[in-house]
Amino acid sequence: MSSRTAAINVDADIAQAWESASTAKRKRLQAQIRKWLEVSAETKKVPHLSRRESELLLRISQDLAPQNRQRIEELTDKMEFESITDQEHAELLRLSGEAEKLAGERLRAVIELAKYRKVSVDELMKQLGMEPGRHAR
Repeated sequence: MSSRTAAINVDADIAQAWESASTAKRKRLQAQIRKWLEVSAETKKVPHLSRRESELLLRISQDLAPQNRQRIEELTDKMEFESITDQEHAELLRLSGEAEKLAGERLRAVIELAKYRKVSVDELMKQLGMEPGRHAR
C-alpha cells in the first residue's frame, strides 16, 4: 500500500479539537477517514464531509488529557484505599466532573450525527468503530 501526503485547511476550532484529542481517538478518526477514502476510490465518488459532520466527529473524539485521565485513576485508587486527602478528593470531583461533561458532549454529538446521517445511534457507533461502554469512560 503506497502512502501519500495531503494538506487540508480547517478552521481553528476544528484544529484545536484535533490537537486535544487522544491518540486513540485520532487513530479511530483516521481509520474512518481512510475507510471513506477507500470506498470513494472504489466508486469514483469524491468523499465529502460537511462542515457540521466534521465538527461533530471532532466533538466525538474529544477526551480528557491523558495526564488528567491518569490522575483520576490515581485518586480513585487512593479513595478506595481510604488514603485520600480532602484536597485530593476535591480534585477528583473536579476532574470527574470534567470527564462526565465531555462524555455528555460526546454523546450529544453522537446522537446529533446519527440524526444528521439518518441512522440509528448503534449503527453510527458501528460505523465509527465505537464499542458500547468504551465511549463513556
